[in-house]
Amino acid sequence: MDRDVILKEGSVKLRVKAQGMLQLHTFKIEKEETPYGIIPFLVSEYEIPEMELLRIAKETNLPVKCKRGKFYPPGKLPQDFAGLI
Repeated sequence: MDRDVILKEGSVKLRVKAQGMLQLHTFKIEKEETPYGIIPFLVSEYEIPEMELLRIAKETNLPVKCKRGKFYPPGKLPQDFAGLI
């Protein structure tokens, strides 16, 4: 999954295992102002298990945001994503 293509298009469709089924969800890019600058987050309007959100963050190399919190790829911090947009 190419991070630059996702940022350029503004959304991405990904397969997610939720409620015991494989589903196709659209994640949109949402910008958030932080002390480090503007950070792009992938956001879905549906509830997705935390393990799937971590997997998506790792595969796309972008942070994911939901009602339960923010999930970053392993070894990355918020400042690593500032200035991508």
